[in-house]
Amino acid sequence: IMLITHDLGVIAEMAHDVVVMYAGKIVEQADAATVFEQPHHPYTKGLLASIPRLGERRTRLEVIKGTVPNPLNLPKGCLFKRRCPYAMPICDTAPPLQVIQPGQLSRCWLTPTGEPPAIGAAAPPDVAEAEAARLSVETLAPPTATTATSTTAAVPS
Repeated sequence: IMLITHDLGVIAEMAHDVVVMYAGKIVEQADAATVFEQPHHPYTKGLLASIPRLGERRTRLEVIKGTVPNPLNLPKGCLFKRRCPYAMPICDTAPPLQVIQPGQLSRCWLTPTGEPPAIGAAAPPDVAEAEAARLSVETLAPPTATTATSTTAAVPS
């Protein structure tokens, strides 16, 4: 079952796998526990920071500053760079979807530890793009008698 929603509570309760999208692009993909406990992409982190929590007293909820880019005039490079608190010069180049850890993909130049890439570091291999496509096809394929069903949730921008 594919579920498309902005309701992160529903995703936390119902989804096994999560795809987070921003401006029409996948920015993070992992199992639900990883997305909620170890998010990598700054947009995913911003979404999770904006969730009100019981027992926490805050006068204001966190917001992601700025506006979503116009889909008819998308910026070059990373689509989130104008709103990203970690934006750096390399973000003028579109980041590939890269493996952060087994089962987790992120479209961000930050390294798996959240640091900027080393100067002159090689770009991650395009294997992540192929893995993301494979994961998407497997997730969307109709279940057979030998495959278990799972719920995938997409968080649109």
